Amino acid sequence: MTTTPNYEWNVADKGRSTASLLKEVALSPEHQRAWTQTKAAMLHTAPFFASLLYQMMNPRGTEHVALFTEDPQIPIAATDGVNLILRPSTFFAMNIHERVFVICHEIAHGMWAHCELLQSYVKRGGVPFANKLLKLSSKMHNFAADYVINDMLIESQVGKFPSGCLHDTSIAKGGDAVIDAYAKLYKKYPPQKGGQPGDGMPGGGFDVLLDPSGATDAGKSGGKGRDDGEWKAAIAAAANAAQAQGKLPAGIKRVLGELMEPKVSWQEHILSLMQRKMGGGGYDWRRPDRRMITRNPDPIFAPASSGFGANLVAIGIDTSGSCWGMIETFLSEVSGILEDVRPRRIVVFWCDAEVGKVNEIEDSQDLAVVRAEPAPGGGGTSFVPVFDELDNLGVTPDTLVYLTDGYGTFPEKAPSYPTIWASVGLKKEQYPFGDVVEIPVV
Repeated sequence: MTTTPNYEWNVADKGRSTASLLKEVALSPEHQRAWTQTKAAMLHTAPFFASLLYQMMNPRGTEHVALFTEDPQIPIAATDGVNLILRPSTFFAMNIHERVFVICHEIAHGMWAHCELLQSYVKRGGVPFANKLLKLSSKMHNFAADYVINDMLIESQVGKFPSGCLHDTSIAKGGDAVIDAYAKLYKKYPPQKGGQPGDGMPGGGFDVLLDPSGATDAGKSGGKGRDDGEWKAAIAAAANAAQAQGKLPAGIKRVLGELMEPKVSWQEHILSLMQRKMGGGGYDWRRPDRRMITRNPDPIFAPASSGFGANLVAIGIDTSGSCWGMIETFLSEVSGILEDVRPRRIVVFWCDAEVGKVNEIEDSQDLAVVRAEPAPGGGGTSFVPVFDELDNLGVTPDTLVYLTDGYGTFPEKAPSYPTIWASVGLKKEQYPFGDVVEIPVV
């Protein structure tokens, strides 16, 4: 049966399709037997994905696990990031190994929160990449994610790759970022006049990503939607169990990366760097340390603690379009970090290609006021103006923490003070100087 899925339903302001709107159908006895065999095959050959299927992709706790529908918009499979959705007439036409591949593919979409990622691009009005906001195509995003997942599953020898589907390592390999695959597809199939990017792309997708606002997550998060903490815990537990059985493919283990190992949060990493750069606290030579006076027979004058761990902390905020989604999260977390560092002064520079606004605040509590104000900018990116502005003010911060994706113009030489890049884009080795803390983006 040939279908023409409406990939763009996630972009429309009205009439978005969600799992909650799909009409379920009962399985025939033949399909019930095939479904039981498919689940058994998953448990035997792909225990990692089978564990996630029952833990995270079955929010309603049904015996079938999946939601079956004959909705014509579903080619073979779909997901909203929580529910596994299958079309019996096309899904059961595949052999059992292809069915395993398709199920694992949908679970991988849930693992990497691809539905939520697409929804964030819808709200942002495009896909941020290299200082640009690329026009959004749900179909192209869907395909970009498919290329990444399919290569991971093929390398890991999970099930059997359905012939004629999306696989091209020149576009994406397993473990690549979906946004990088999107950029390659965008370059290859740019929007034509009056059209969408990807209009000329060939077919080959067997699924669609549904709006996660229709996800049913009762019993896991009280119906509040995706819980990243629960997902990470479930992924780690599933990986460890599969590894203990000797059934965790190296390709999947490599893609999981840091989930398999203890990880220091980016907040703790920044705090550790700031404390190491600035020391444990400041001292006031105008007041003696009374403990030194009373503990020694001969009075010894030593400075008392000033109560501040730093004099001046500068915060640079990249206000180019690609960082807007992270500013709120960054400032809320930095507020707690600065309470531990205890700076005497905090100066926040909002900058795209030039400094658009400067906030000087006395303590970290005032960051709440700063967060409530609209962020200026949205243009190109240069980091130079923030460093120049500090020079013009004639101040030397104890450290500068700069939130950015790294796509911009750097100063020709490093400053005399420590710089910490809170990076939501480039990797550590791509920054010319300073310490880099990579901040994960959903």
